[in-house]
Amino acid sequence: MDETLLTVFSLTLYGAAAFFALGLMAWLHRRHEELGKVKLFTLILRRLLSLDLLRGHVLLWLIEMAFRAALVIVFLRYLRFFMFPVPYELIELKNIGIYAAHVLPVLLFLSLACRSLTERGAAISSNGDYLISLLLIAIALSGLWFHYDASEDQLEIKAYTLGLAYLRIVPLPFYPVFILHSLLVAALAAAFSALRFWSVIFGGRPKAGQS
Repeated sequence: MDETLLTVFSLTLYGAAAFFALGLMAWLHRRHEELGKVKLFTLILRRLLSLDLLRGHVLLWLIEMAFRAALVIVFLRYLRFFMFPVPYELIELKNIGIYAAHVLPVLLFLSLACRSLTERGAAISSNGDYLISLLLIAIALSGLWFHYDASEDQLEIKAYTLGLAYLRIVPLPFYPVFILHSLLVAALAAAFSALRFWSVIFGGRPKAGQS
């Protein structure tokens, strides 16, 4: 990859990571001021377990929890690109990680269908929910493409990602699928952070039907 393009690409990833961290910290700080430590912990637990969604749409909650379980497995599997040596426990996740990666887009399409095609699902979904769902679908599909298309080039890609982890920009050949997948992850991080900033500034997320 051209050196200038590589620098811009790397700085984009760093910028998205920084923006994600800032958005999350701003949200935590605001909620801590409003609620205190105990209630903030309760709120985070409710968000992680989607307890509000459980009361609103049981089927959507089941799909979301299955998706989150698969996402955690895939995330742990992807940590190998940022670690050397790779812990044995992560190596053991190979088969279940590949299975989870194939299940992810199916669960995401089911979640999107529940949100779009059912009256209750549409009522409890915001514009942000749809945006995040679409980005996650694109990431899941590009991740599968990356798995099958760039499997022989993963050593060079890992050298680059390890360099990023240690704040070094390592030369990287031009891998369109890896670049696309990485930029989609960066877009997801930016969108997530933007929603957190929206919540801090306006006290909530944009509702469905609002711009």
